[in-house]
Amino acid sequence: MTRLNKYLALLAIILFVYGCDKPSPVVLEPETGNSDNVEIEVITSDPESEISKGIDSTGTVEEFLRFTNYIAVSGIKITDNSFTTNISSAQAIFFDRTVPYFDLNERLIGYRTRILGNVSFNDVEANQVPFKIRFKDRNGIRDTTLGWQHLLYRGRGNHSDPFNFIYNSAINFKLRLGVALITSFDIPTPPEITGSLVINRSNANNRLQAMLTWTNTSPLPVEVIIGAKLRNNHIAIPLYKIKTADDGSLVIPPGLLNAIPKDRFNQIVVSLVRKYEGKHVSTDNELFVRSQSIHSIVVEIP
Repeated sequence: MTRLNKYLALLAIILFVYGCDKPSPVVLEPETGNSDNVEIEVITSDPESEISKGIDSTGTVEEFLRFTNYIAVSGIKITDNSFTTNISSAQAIFFDRTVPYFDLNERLIGYRTRILGNVSFNDVEANQVPFKIRFKDRNGIRDTTLGWQHLLYRGRGNHSDPFNFIYNSAINFKLRLGVALITSFDIPTPPEITGSLVINRSNANNRLQAMLTWTNTSPLPVEVIIGAKLRNNHIAIPLYKIKTADDGSLVIPPGLLNAIPKDRFNQIVVSLVRKYEGKHVSTDNELFVRSQSIHSIVVEIP
């Protein structure tokens, strides 16, 4: 796989659990008591038994099964070992829900994609690249291609499209069939979010404690995705989603962090997500549209 494909996979692949020949599975049952008024969702309660919801390079968790047409523009920062990489991406996927795909256990894993025409973002025509998913079945980890997606990507790797995500502004989306313009509309973009994570282990009880802070507060809620990387292959698995007010700080509930077994995971990935989303109806197509500013922070488990 080329370096570009590896990074595209981070944006579109569904990540599943690692391996089939593991010891007894880890079941995450976090404490729910905390000092902030937050909503907590357990994304993956058992990282080794079932399919994990999708997680991309931003840390954003997604379930493509619920969409027919998906449009997303993202401004992304990834901070790892105090080094920050900036990424801009724009993506359009059109699913044909009459052509489902099932694994060997007859579990629905996705739908065939289709090309409706040419897609552009801010008048930059998107590339047509394979839309791949990775899934686990009784024979282990498998990859499959469900068709094609439209993608612009600027950031990591040697490939760089001439597309920049502009914060607190708008990005124009166009879908053309030949010379005919099917639809065109502006996608508003949220203010940039930049976070800082301080995590330590208490000397008194040897429990992890973490404070998350961020800039440029807004009336919108913020999503915080907490995940962890497996020691032996560095795959990031999403574990929890927290919804909280965009007020600039969050004490991460200690029960969430301390439920992550250090013998299996060596890094914590915390992603801040500020987003706009909604639906745009064009002729016979209803488009789900998302615009997001994301900052993902990778830290070692102390």
